[in-house]
Amino acid sequence: MGKERRRFPRVYLKIPCEYKGESIWQEVVVENISLGGVFIVTDKVEPPGTEVELIFKFGKKEEKTIMAKGRVVWCREKSCCDSSGKVLSAGMGVEFVKLQPLTAREFLQKEIESWGKDG
Repeated sequence: MGKERRRFPRVYLKIPCEYKGESIWQEVVVENISLGGVFIVTDKVEPPGTEVELIFKFGKKEEKTIMAKGRVVWCREKSCCDSSGKVLSAGMGVEFVKLQPLTAREFLQKEIESWGKDG
């Protein structure tokens, strides 16, 4: 198995998200989130380097709307299975470039830590 390259702990979940890449706004699902970015489930992937916009609601105790600008860093064009048989969804990894509101990064950090403690 390859070495873990992630800089931030992530939370696995499924939340709706509005996303815009090179074309129109679409509704997709965020499958996991960290302070560094998200994985978006979609079979309409954008190539790495594409700038995207995201709008989603996040929070366990207090839900907030987060608006983000990001960049696609990798994509998986088709669903597949890993060596253990786990299904890996088609989609793309998006790195956050800018988050709004200005307090979004601190809010995400507290919420992600809360998910880690509470499951």
